[in-house]
Parts: sequence; structure tokens; C-alpha cells
Amino acid sequence: MDERIQQEIAALAAEMIAEFDLDYSTAKRKAARQVLGTDRPDHAYLPSNDLVEAAVREYQSIYQAETQPERLLSLRRTALGVMQVLPQWQLFLVGAVANGTANEHSAIYFQCHADSSKDLHIDLLNRGIEAEADEIPNPFGKGMVERVSFDFEGERIHITCYAHHQARQMGAALAPRLDRSALEQSLTGLDDAAHGNTVR
Repeated sequence: MDERIQQEIAALAAEMIAEFDLDYSTAKRKAARQVLGTDRPDHAYLPSNDLVEAAVREYQSIYQAETQPERLLSLRRTALGVMQVLPQWQLFLVGAVANGTANEHSAIYFQCHADSSKDLHIDLLNRGIEAEADEIPNPFGKGMVERVSFDFEGERIHITCYAHHQARQMGAALAPRLDRSALEQSLTGLDDAAHGNTVR
């Protein structure tokens, strides 16, 4: 496999993610089609998510250095606000806001260990927060998982609920995630980082 082709695809996918907030899978397929000039690119040419994430960080450090760290800081503060409003729920911040690659288009994603989203949904409604519930394919196993979505401080929030048996399915597949303590620690000194240094 030509690593240069994978790197070229990763770089193009990173631009799509950073500028248009495409998900990794979609961005990699679109980038591969452009680079390889075919509508059905061989999956062997698709770069790993780690390679794409590294390319996203590089792109942001070059083209979004003046705006991305401040945006990330704002999103993490909002995420902490959600955790403070819902202290009784075991929430974990995930996705681009957790790994430090969030951009102006990014929503805030949480994982929650709960057998059902119903009680969480009711809790939000009791707090005057209008929320919608739906189901999405379980990324860690078979079946579907429940999700609650709502707006908070001008940002879109998605909380995916995993029952205990589903949480065990995650295993080593878990992406980096932040609990409340880790998120609070990440905010320490972030104001300085938002004025010149890339935040991780």
C-alpha cells in the first residue's frame, strides 16, 4: 500500500472535517473518491482514524490557529455546564470536543451509563429544557442505543445512553473520553492556550 496516497487522502479528509464538520467515515470516502478518481475506492486505501485525526490537528494548527482553540474552550465550558446541571448522571464527554479537534460546526457529544433515556429525558423537561429522544445504531455492538438531544447555551447537545450490558460491549473500542473531573482539569490554563497554543 502506498502510504503517500493514504496521507493525501487523510489530508483532504481532514480539510473536509475541519471546514465542513463531516464525520470521519464520510470524509474519508469523499476524499478517497477525489484522490483516486473513482466512485468505488478500494477500502484498503482509506487511512485510519488516527491518521486522519493527526491530519486534522495539523490543518487546524496551520489554518485555524487563531479561532479553533477559543472555540474549543467555549465548547468545553458549555459541556461542563451540562455536567453541572445534570450532576446525578454519569456523563462522559466524547468526540471532537473531548479530543481537542472541535471546530465552529461541532456539536457536543456525551456518553451516559443509564438503562433507559426516559428518566434523563424527564429530568431535562422538569428543568425546562426541551429535549428530543431517538435511537441510533450501537457503534459498539448489535442493536440500537437511545439518545437525547437538546440545545444548551446556544450549542447542540447529544447524550447517548448505554445500558450496563451495552457499556460492557465497548471494551477497548472506547475512544478517549472525559468525565467531569478530567474536563475540569482540561480547562485549567485553557485561557492561555486559546491565545496561541493548540489545545489537546
